[in-house]
Amino acid sequence: PRHISILRSPDEFYQTLLTGIRESRERVLLAALYLGPGEQEQALAAALQEKAGRVRMSLLFDGNRGRRGMPSTA
Repeated sequence: PRHISILRSPDEFYQTLLTGIRESRERVLLAALYLGPGEQEQALAAALQEKAGRVRMSLLFDGNRGRRGMPSTA
């Protein structure tokens, strides 16, 4: 099909995701286990924050995995 692209590396995946967020006009839908603390992840978070309020946004992250590295409340 014409609308399917094979992404051959993690960097290509990251660039495609970042471009998709930046160029979104109506909505962003992102589902992931977590969003890490690295430079690339911070760039994704910044792109999402820039789009907040301008497009419909649905973000779904794993609640347990997303808390990795956070202080325990137990």
